[in-house]
Amino acid sequence: MSSALTACAVDVAYGDPSLAGLPVSVGVPFAEGALRDLGALSVTSAGGVERPTAARPLASWPDGSVRWCLVSFGAQEAGRHSLHIGKRSGQAPAPVTLSHAAGQWTVDNSRLRVVLDESAPGPIRRIECDGHTYLSCLLYT
Repeated sequence: MSSALTACAVDVAYGDPSLAGLPVSVGVPFAEGALRDLGALSVTSAGGVERPTAARPLASWPDGSVRWCLVSFGAQEAGRHSLHIGKRSGQAPAPVTLSHAAGQWTVDNSRLRVVLDESAPGPIRRIECDGHTYLSCLLYT
């Protein structure tokens, strides 16, 4: 990440090697004027890999910049993770695709797949995430 400012470090005790990682959420304070765009936040793992990051402002400074922010990410490994403010590396998230076949619509982003059925008693036929099936309506087959 070029021209990024390291805002803080988060020491993560455990990781989860799955694609999503272990959920980590932490409240982070920022100096007045330091953070205006939540999209500029990113987290880099102890091994130097940028992790998907979400942020929500909790309090603002009088100038409208973020004073406190809830930052969440998935840790795949234990160790020191760095929170940065600045331009992201440009790593694009998995694209969302929509397909239709045999009366079923599938929404898929390579991590989460939801299958909707046009003719079944209920709209959701199957939900899968990170290789696990969370809902499978075998009654429809």
